[in-house]
Amino acid sequence: TQQKTNQRIEELQLQLSSLQANVKHLTDIVLPQKDAEKKAHASSKRFKEAASASKELKELLASKEELESQIVQVESELSNAELQRQGDLQCVQECRASLKDAVLLQDEQLYSQLCQRADALHVCKNSIEALLASLSAGVRTA
Repeated sequence: TQQKTNQRIEELQLQLSSLQANVKHLTDIVLPQKDAEKKAHASSKRFKEAASASKELKELLASKEELESQIVQVESELSNAELQRQGDLQCVQECRASLKDAVLLQDEQLYSQLCQRADALHVCKNSIEALLASLSAGVRTA
């Protein structure tokens, strides 16, 4: 899921960049040109053309507002996706810490078992040495 979240973030960032570029293009180029066209028609007393340009200008402004609304939506989705990624990363870190603790506990248990076996072997060795000593002593007396 972390890979899907990262992919979604990249998609949203691209979408956001595209929307922002469209708004900038409208704001910096298209709207000023259309406004200048409307004013030129009005000053030349071509009122039908000026009305048409005014209508197009209103439509372009509505498009700009729609794009800006989409930008807000995409920014919200992007923020949520980034929060999801942070949550995923935190979960991965917690899982790794838990795994490390489990491995450490398992190692400690294995070490304890090995110590118990070493103690048992040491007792057996001492018992065998004592038995051999007593057998050696019994063979010497006979």
